[in-house]
Amino acid sequence: MCYISFHSLGAVASPVTRIELKDSQGKVVGAVPVPSLEAPTDLQPHWTDITFTVPEGTDLRRGSVQVDPEGKIKLITRKYTSYTW
Repeated sequence: MCYISFHSLGAVASPVTRIELKDSQGKVVGAVPVPSLEAPTDLQPHWTDITFTVPEGTDLRRGSVQVDPEGKIKLITRKYTSYTW
C-alpha cells in the first residue's frame, strides 16, 4: 500500500478528479479517485487521504504521482499537480 495526503488551497471547491501513481519506469501502477474538497474559506487547508493498492514487487524507490492526468480541471497553474521522487 502507498498513502498520500491530498489538500486544496483553491478559492472554490475542487471537482472530483483522479490521481495516478507511477513506478520508476513511468508505468501507472495505481489510479484512484480524489473526492471533491471544499474551498478553504476558513483559511485552513482541507485534507483527504488517498490510498493506493500497489502490485507486489513494484519498485517505488523512484516514482511519481500526478493529479488530474487528463488535464480536465481548469487551473491557474499545473505547477503543483505532480510530484516526482
